[in-house]
Amino acid sequence: MTILDECHKKLADLQKQVTQTSKNVINRTQKWRRLSTVPSTDCDVVVIFKTELSEEIVDWLIKIINNRVPQLVIHKQFHRTSRQYALYLTASYRGLLTGAEELRIKKTLLPEHGGGLREFSVDEFSLFDNVMDEKLFLSTSERSNIVHHFLMSLRACREDSDMCTIKFANDQCMSKFRDLIYIRNIPSLQSAGIILQIFPLHEPSELNKLTSIWIRRWVVLQPLDEIKEYFGTKVAFYFAWLGHYTYSLIFPSVVGLAVWLFVNPNKNSSFYYLLMAIINLIWTSLYLEHWKRTSSFLAYHWGSWDTPISLLEEPRPLFKGKLSLCPITGRPIRTYSKWKRLLILCFITTPIVLLSLIIVIYITLMYVRLQDKMNIYADNNTSIIPNFILVTLPKLQFVNSFYSLFYTAFYLKDLELLRKVIFDLKLFSVLIISIFKLITV
Repeated sequence: MTILDECHKKLADLQKQVTQTSKNVINRTQKWRRLSTVPSTDCDVVVIFKTELSEEIVDWLIKIINNRVPQLVIHKQFHRTSRQYALYLTASYRGLLTGAEELRIKKTLLPEHGGGLREFSVDEFSLFDNVMDEKLFLSTSERSNIVHHFLMSLRACREDSDMCTIKFANDQCMSKFRDLIYIRNIPSLQSAGIILQIFPLHEPSELNKLTSIWIRRWVVLQPLDEIKEYFGTKVAFYFAWLGHYTYSLIFPSVVGLAVWLFVNPNKNSSFYYLLMAIINLIWTSLYLEHWKRTSSFLAYHWGSWDTPISLLEEPRPLFKGKLSLCPITGRPIRTYSKWKRLLILCFITTPIVLLSLIIVIYITLMYVRLQDKMNIYADNNTSIIPNFILVTLPKLQFVNSFYSLFYTAFYLKDLELLRKVIFDLKLFSVLIISIFKLITV
């Protein structure tokens, strides 16, 4: 019995040791995976590189960022599952304040200094409310915009080529790699496929707080100020318009439902339809005027009323042109020759537009001829032939008219281009109808 008890005790100890060893191995593996894949808590913007990119290029970019943009704090991590490098970017609080001054972010003044909003200045930081509290002074969207601004304003100079044996031209933002791809800046790295994505990270605590007060509660009004603090002014304006438009639709929907329920379509229906059209016209005018006032109030409340126009901002990084002095600001800017623009307009844009117009007219005529030929195979009954024409021709016209919209919306997935195409179609149809009326009168 003593031997059996001793063997049982040893087996129990061995089982405990194996279990403890397995737990230690699992904990170390999980910890290693977290260190390799999970970003640090201090992170505002993430930069994801392409798969199996050379570590030399990543380290070279980190050195340039450290030299040229010292405000940024960089953490490099390698994702073993996707075999990609990632940079987790943030900035020191002093760097964030400097970026807030560069971006002309408006912050609230102390009550003893008048209150209200004013563009932030590092030299006068003591005038602003909550400036000593890093968590309260700058919102999540403002921090992300500042870090993104630092990253996109990155510029390299000739001496940076010593880090990676790459030569730089004057005022060139990046470099030229061994595969002969010219890299001018961060957007060029994206165009070349070296950087796949640049995006900000969510703050779980702030997001959960916004979710609890916005989604999980049945509230009449949206928390627009909280939305603006987290997502930014543009997103807040979108939800402000969406809520304003939704509430404004209550009146025409109630009136339209009453007309549909109580008006007899066989008796005096034309009068009620005309009255409904007049009511909708008045409602549209009042809605636009009220939204104009509401948007002006929100713009003043959020400090975006006197945002500088885009003409005073720097051009997009991929813009090509010669350096010259701006006659207004005196700053060196890149300009493109007017004669080159006219050359492109006359010999590229205009011929393509005319050729497209000719093709559209020709295809429309072919549709009509095809419709006439298809009518031959229709029933000889006179009552069926018009129905066949009414079904065939609209189908062909529908494909011809709306194919570009479906292509832009579902294949290209470009909403800005879709809005432009719809606006052009409306404008073109109005012009055609006006010209046709002038001719027929």
